[in-house]
Amino acid sequence: FYHTVDIFSNNVNCDEVIRSELSTYKVTIQEPNVAVDEHQNKGTWTAIFGQGFEVIIGGKKWFAFYKYTEDKDGNYTSHCSETMTGWFHDAAPIVPATPPLHWGCYHGEKAGPKTVRVHAPSSAMDSDEIFKAEDELQKMLEEKATTWTVGPNMLEGMTLRDAKRRIGGGRSRRHVAQQLSATHASEEVDPKLPKSFSWRNVDGALVPVRDQQQCGSCYAFGATEMMSARVRIGLLRQGKKVPKTPSIFDPMVAMLSPQHVVSCSQYSQGCDGGFEYLVAKYGQDFGIVSDHCFAYESGLRVQENTAVPCEYQCPESQRYFVHDYHYVGGYCGNSSVPQLMEELVTGGPISVGILCTPDFMHYQSGIFKPVKGAERYAKNPFEVCISHKFCCCLSTTVRVKWCADLCFCRTQTMLFYSLATAKRMAPSTGRYRIAGAQAGVNEAFSG
Repeated sequence: FYHTVDIFSNNVNCDEVIRSELSTYKVTIQEPNVAVDEHQNKGTWTAIFGQGFEVIIGGKKWFAFYKYTEDKDGNYTSHCSETMTGWFHDAAPIVPATPPLHWGCYHGEKAGPKTVRVHAPSSAMDSDEIFKAEDELQKMLEEKATTWTVGPNMLEGMTLRDAKRRIGGGRSRRHVAQQLSATHASEEVDPKLPKSFSWRNVDGALVPVRDQQQCGSCYAFGATEMMSARVRIGLLRQGKKVPKTPSIFDPMVAMLSPQHVVSCSQYSQGCDGGFEYLVAKYGQDFGIVSDHCFAYESGLRVQENTAVPCEYQCPESQRYFVHDYHYVGGYCGNSSVPQLMEELVTGGPISVGILCTPDFMHYQSGIFKPVKGAERYAKNPFEVCISHKFCCCLSTTVRVKWCADLCFCRTQTMLFYSLATAKRMAPSTGRYRIAGAQAGVNEAFSG
């Protein structure tokens, strides 16, 4: 790591200070999640899919995106052995509900041979061509799907540009072929856990399903709604009264603002997508305000092709800070069903990532299980998705002055009740039911 001094705050402009004299700090990362520095200090690290990584070692937390460049023809080159300019700071805040201190900037280079990959332009995905689903796929599903009801493809009739936004934007797509497995996670279920559990049965715990509109902001909704639910659950556990229906006018139990994340976070790409893990990181480093201060507008401005600026006026008492965040299992790809069950009960709702097969886009109701043979229809770029609203399960602890509701039934099958933030891509309830063993869960985070 080539880094500056750590004398800055969270408003540091890394484009400016990275030009100063840099020091070198060598860190070796090992599988599955061990980091060792040049002084033999040990720490941890996690990948954030193919986008970047975070290392916690020596009392510091280091984050950066992997480096990429784009040429005039729209070809992207991934410089897999280098990072973009990133940030580092104290591993944890000194004072609760405040940002961590001692910020600096850095960029990383891998020792040894360099690796680059060139990706063809995806301009077709940004066109006004109308998406057309495979009729043969729907016919096959109607014959073979036994546990769920088949309907028209959720993206039917949209432009490719709008469809891309609906499935999470172009910059946050996960690697479909490289599904992670929880090889180091425990598969033993704690016998003390209840036989079934859902936060939907606890009055006042969850917030309503909302519509992200024409914006790839599902990651922001997923993370902030999980945080909102955990704030409410924390109040309930303290014996405080929480309204069954959240109100944006009640700052103590308000829904946190996805607009704040979309408009302001340098860790995400606005309506082009992002990752729930990095929303939690933003919540620790900067805090997130409530909808009462910064209401959601992004999906309504897409036709104007204008972004909602990072402008809001909120008292500091309405800024929520994340105390801690992590992938369930300790690092991305190490989540297991027993760990998810325990985290759900003890911590609250978690954000779950599910690998979607082409047939998922035809789901209407019931318990979704992939139909064998549907994978043959993954020709269109939108027929295979990693569900933007879900993927690595995240848990967070929110400090005040995380939202898929995942439930389980040990006597039958584990079900993921996942919330959809795009109304056109959801059943009437706004929830999906997916059999856990079939869901391909490969990321889960908490905090």
